Order: sequence, then structure tokens, then C-alpha cells
Amino acid sequence: MTPIKLSIPRNARLSTLTKAFKTADVLGQWAKSGTAQRFANQKIRRTLSDFDRFKLMLLKKKVRVLSLRARVFVCSVSHVLMLNVRKVSKVPYLSPL
Repeated sequence: MTPIKLSIPRNARLSTLTKAFKTADVLGQWAKSGTAQRFANQKIRRTLSDFDRFKLMLLKKKVRVLSLRARVFVCSVSHVLMLNVRKVSKVPYLSPL
């Protein structure tokens, strides 16, 4: 089920349906929906060759490694910042009461 809806009268003729379909931009809404994008990805993946699947696997590995490196970098930076905050708080005139 999708949230795409048309308000049309009962027993509408084909011309009324096509006009309502075009004015509501149903095809555009469908193309933006997650279901349509998933179907498009499935269609693309069905047509991949063995070598294409291999290249896709390598790209996923690279993305995974880069995201892991970024996470480690962010954690190390936050750790260094926390150490700096602790050093500053040991100064007697800046420490809380």
C-alpha cells in the first residue's frame, strides 16, 4: 500500500481518470516512493553479471572500511577532547566547588 490517492467520482470515464492521474502526478509520486526505488534496485541487481556482483562487493568493502575509520577517528578525537577537559578541570581556579 502506498499513500498515493486520487479523488475521482464513481463510474468515471477513461478521460476523467487520465486527467485526474496526470494532475495528481501519480507517476512522479510513485517514482519517489521507497517501494518503486526498491523495485528498480531489484531490477538492476537481477541484470548484474558475476563480475558486476564482484565489483559491488569490493565497493561495499571499501565503504565499510571508510565508515569504520571515520568512527574510530571520531572516537579518538572525542577521547582526546575529554582528556583535555579533565586536565583543565584540575586547575584549581577552574575546578568546580
